[in-house]
Amino acid sequence: MIRSATPLANGKRIFVLSDSEPLARTVEFCLCQQFRIGKLILPATPVLARHARAVKTDLMIVALASSLSEPVIVLSQALVVNRVGRVPLLIISDRSFTADHRLQIYHLNFPFVVERLQSQVSQILRMPLIFAAKGERQWKRSWQCP
Repeated sequence: MIRSATPLANGKRIFVLSDSEPLARTVEFCLCQQFRIGKLILPATPVLARHARAVKTDLMIVALASSLSEPVIVLSQALVVNRVGRVPLLIISDRSFTADHRLQIYHLNFPFVVERLQSQVSQILRMPLIFAAKGERQWKRSWQCP
């Protein structure tokens, strides 16, 4: 299901992809007071996946409850794998994962502490934009995830 919260003053948009409705709702609840949230629970119908691809977002969160789920598969199912490296991506997973800050890919362990999720999302979204030589949007890396 794709749903957006009421637009907020800061206008930052977060899109949550998840393999679990309860986890997606938890992430949405933790962030909806500060940001506009859209979400898609997988597996999704092709129509919903195409709609997800059209959604403009400032951050994508892939929230995985199952240790068998793979982030790249979730991104592919949602037809948004082309956004990797163009839109910051936060992966919430209980699997070991190495973040790549050059590609704007970050990780948060699952289960997570609500304050840690809120802090990490805020830090990612505060990063100022710079433009690459080819005109693609990139984020200036002014901090490192622990």
